[in-house]
Amino acid sequence: MTSEDKLLTMAIQFGTKQFRCGAPIETSSGKCAIGLYGAANFSLLPERCFGQVWFLTDCASVVVLATYMSVDVPDPVELVEVHRIVSNIKFEVS
Repeated sequence: MTSEDKLLTMAIQFGTKQFRCGAPIETSSGKCAIGLYGAANFSLLPERCFGQVWFLTDCASVVVLATYMSVDVPDPVELVEVHRIVSNIKFEVS
């Protein structure tokens, strides 16, 4: 199992338990500013109770959990913006 697969599994398990909406309606994984991410979207149909979960890692020591929740299904433009924000999370040592 790759790191992306592990992050995706973590997102699916966390979201399934927290949102109680059943299986995710969409999943994704890939590269991000910190390293890698796994994400899962959950929703109760019809169009209510939306939640998205991301797990991000630098593949060394940092794991970040980020969530987005809405009582209604959000506008697709808003989801793109949220994904952009989360994908650009990074840590710098000063």
